[in-house]
Parts: sequence; C-alpha cells; structure tokens
Amino acid sequence: MRLPRHARGLKLARIGVFIMLAQLVLGLVMSVKAFGATSTDGAEDAFKWIQYFLWANMGATGAMFVGSVLAIPDFRAARLPLGMVLFGAACFATATVALWWSHHVISNFMHVALDPDSTAADVEAAIENFGSLKIAVVVKDLSYTIGLITIVRTVRQAAVANEQLALRDAASHLTGLIVLMLISDVFYQLTYGLGSGASIVPFLGFAVSLGVVVYWIYCHLRLQRFLENAAYFVNEPHHLPSARLVNPGTVETDAPTPRPSQRSMPRPSAPSIPNATPSAPVIVVAPELRAAPVPRAETSPEGEAAEPPRFLR
Repeated sequence: MRLPRHARGLKLARIGVFIMLAQLVLGLVMSVKAFGATSTDGAEDAFKWIQYFLWANMGATGAMFVGSVLAIPDFRAARLPLGMVLFGAACFATATVALWWSHHVISNFMHVALDPDSTAADVEAAIENFGSLKIAVVVKDLSYTIGLITIVRTVRQAAVANEQLALRDAASHLTGLIVLMLISDVFYQLTYGLGSGASIVPFLGFAVSLGVVVYWIYCHLRLQRFLENAAYFVNEPHHLPSARLVNPGTVETDAPTPRPSQRSMPRPSAPSIPNATPSAPVIVVAPELRAAPVPRAETSPEGEAAEPPRFLR
C-alpha cells in the first residue's frame, strides 16, 4: 500500500521541523535586541526581529498543517481512520492562529507606542491586550506539541497497515519522547514561563529553562530523522504476502497461447517388408507328470525259507 501524498506531507513537516530549529537563533537575537533597546531606533529594530521570530514559527506550523492535510486523501483511499489526521491538522491550525494573534497584539502595541498621535487611552488598551499573550503562548505550545504527537501516530497507523514492524516500534518510542517534552514544557510554562517569575532561587529557573530547551532540541533532531525515514517507508509497499478478495466473475483468465511452430526434421520411416505375414503361434504342451512305480520286494517260492537280511548274518 503506497501513500505518496502522505510521504510528501511528511517531507513538508520535516521542513517545518528545520524551521523550528532555525527559529531558536532568531529567538536568541530577538532577546539580545529586546534587552539592549534603549532608544526608539533600538525598539524598532527589536520589533523587526520579533516579527521575524513569529513569522518563522507561523511558517513552521503552517507547513505542518499542510502536511497533515495532504495525508487525508491517502488515508481515505487506504480506508485508514481519519480521526488522528484531522486532529493533527486542527492542532497545527490552532497553533498558527495563536501565533498570528501574538503577532497582532505586539504589532498593535508597537504601532500605538511609536505613533505620536496616540492617546493615553490607546496605550492602556494596547497594554491590556498583552494579558492575552500568556494564554496564546500556552495554547500555541500545547497545540504544537500535541500536533507533533499526532504526526508520529499517523505514521504508526500506516506502519501497522503495511506490517512494517520496525517503523511501528520507532514511532512508539518517539511518541514517548515527545510526550515527555510536552510534560516538561507544561511544567515550565506553569512555573516560570507565564511571567509569575518571583522565584526564590533565580538560578533554578534558568537551569530549568535551559534543560527544557536542550531536551526540546534533542526531540526535534530525533523527529526530523524519523520523518525522513518515514517519508520513504510509507511510500513503499511491504514485502510480505497478502491476500486480496476478488470477484470471480470479473477475473480474466489468460488463455494459453500456442507456441510458435518450429521446423522439425522429417522422421526416418521404418523399413517395410513386402508380403510379410505373421507366422502361426507355436504352442508347447508341457509333458504330463506321472509318479514312478515303486519296486516291490522279491519273495521266494513256496517251500523255501526266505533269506534273512544281510545285516543279520
């Protein structure tokens, strides 16, 4: 069973994973620009890098959304369950919308803050919209990570259908790694990532965030390698024998085609004997077997004594 559209979708999702890895560099530059902005020009420069960062994230989640949608026709043709594919597409769509909202809130704030004609009420309204950024960030992280899990699970569905046991086991193992990444991300967001950061030990928050980032990078490196192999295997049929139910009335039997006639040498004819008549059969009669006569013992004439046997003499 070949799934060519699913394979192209996995390649597109792999491109999205590379974009997510590249946005870490953009995030680092954005952080440096934001903390070092001390003037209007510095704030505008930092805002540009924030836009680049958000655009990269939207591009990655959008690519994964399209990759999930591409798998729908193949899953329908193969009669595989569509629930996981549709749920994954919905997760990436939600993450893309959350990123768009974050970009909208930040762009609106920068426009109001840098506009000399803005009033104090406009600035306060723009600042109030920042409260929705916390929810948008959490929704984006959860939707994105759950979407990654659904991508791996759809690959597992195809592997089970094609009886590709190695790919099935690899998908199960990677699912566990991404679930652990989801748990660590939720823990970080609920403790340090939401801005409630009056931590008793500031160094502990930095260590937790660094550990989450390192594990996040490790999972994405494993994911891109898995998607590369999965895109090849889902488009290759399995090599195990399988039975297919056919209608006997529609089966076309191939009629045997005669072999091309070959020129053969004439066979030599047997020598003929003129006027040859078969001889009469010879019948042999076996001689009759008769028992031989038993010789009688000789007796002496009357009056004479019989001669005693010789061994008694």
